[in-house]
Amino acid sequence: MPPAPEAASPAGRTTRSRLRQLFGVVLSWLVRGWARTWRIRWIDGLPARDSASRTVYAFWHGQQMALVARRYPGPLATLVSLSRDGELQASVMHRLGLVVVRGSSSRGGAKGLYAMIRAVRDGADAAFAVDGPRGPLYSAKRGALVVAERARARLVPVACAARRTWVLHRAWDRFEIPLPFTTVAIAVGRARRFEPSEQGAVELGEAIQHERTRALEACGRGRSTTGSSEP
Repeated sequence: MPPAPEAASPAGRTTRSRLRQLFGVVLSWLVRGWARTWRIRWIDGLPARDSASRTVYAFWHGQQMALVARRYPGPLATLVSLSRDGELQASVMHRLGLVVVRGSSSRGGAKGLYAMIRAVRDGADAAFAVDGPRGPLYSAKRGALVVAERARARLVPVACAARRTWVLHRAWDRFEIPLPFTTVAIAVGRARRFEPSEQGAVELGEAIQHERTRALEACGRGRSTTGSSEP
């Protein structure tokens, strides 16, 4: 029998972790600079942070770049996978100004949701890609509903679309990268309450898709081109 592969040494794991963090710093600079070239159109105006209650924003996977690249007026928590890829993503998100909570539905899921609930109760708003971490794409899960219910927060569907964009078709989430100097439309729906149930998840998915349609129209890929802009 061939000898069993040796486990990675602590020093090797530390080195790889530091390299991922360093790569995260570089990526965050790239994302920030890339996003500064976009013309942002906020449909119905920029969202105002509610000082009286917290908000959980729900959106589809694949649209994270356009949504997290803009500065948010207050602490915004997001759930990131415990995987090694998640470590890189967490490094980027942290340097973009987000409050990063580690966890997933497959490993540490309940712990991650409880940490998100605590973050919202402590004063942060939250951002959830509700069809993850492994899909199926555009099928909402209950995580955001549970956090909003337990933390007594508003739940708001949000979506974006770019007039010109690269789509990574081989990625399960069809990740979208808006091209430099293009128009990016962001549609933020009205706050409402969804039951933390399977039916509530279906209704949340329908609400997100409605905002996606509005964003597509506002950036010129639909019937309407209305919206307010941010330089």
